[in-house]
Amino acid sequence: MKEVFAALIKKPISVSFQSQEEGEALLMLVRRHWFTQVGSIITILILAAVPLVAGPFAPRLLPFIPGRFITFGVIFWLLFVFAYSLETFIIWYFNVLIITKKRIVDVDFWGLLNKNVSETEIAHLEDCTYAQHGVFQSLLNYGSVSMQTAGEQREFEFEGAPDPAQVHDLITDLMAGTHGTPKLSDPTVII
Repeated sequence: MKEVFAALIKKPISVSFQSQEEGEALLMLVRRHWFTQVGSIITILILAAVPLVAGPFAPRLLPFIPGRFITFGVIFWLLFVFAYSLETFIIWYFNVLIITKKRIVDVDFWGLLNKNVSETEIAHLEDCTYAQHGVFQSLLNYGSVSMQTAGEQREFEFEGAPDPAQVHDLITDLMAGTHGTPKLSDPTVII
């Protein structure tokens, strides 16, 4: 169960993607680091607390509104907070970078109805770099990984990647062809 919600999974077993070819094994699945979601979590907690804070004052501030309408308003508000929480989780969960021996697949979700999937073969990659900026990224070991190709989509960038050095090393090893099988024997999962 721990692996299902992990941000970096080496050799994911029960994961597949839409354009996956037969026999194409996944080497790594990368989601954004948990710390990139702190702002959304704080927003959700504040929104959920609004009825608790404002509830006791509602009858005095809005005496012309019947109590059942206030209750309906609170229920509607909490449903809105739940929907926002669910959307935030789905966007985090399905925004992934998938690395196989043959290619890189970048899946980006915006909202519930917008999806962009970009992929390139490892052979088409020209450069791969990673960056960590600031105190939090350095202390919590996350950053961005950028890959350049000569193709139509010149740059792939994945922001908020946990352990970007490890992701970078895997991609550059695949680019150099030094990895028949990447050194992923350690079933490490980073949450």
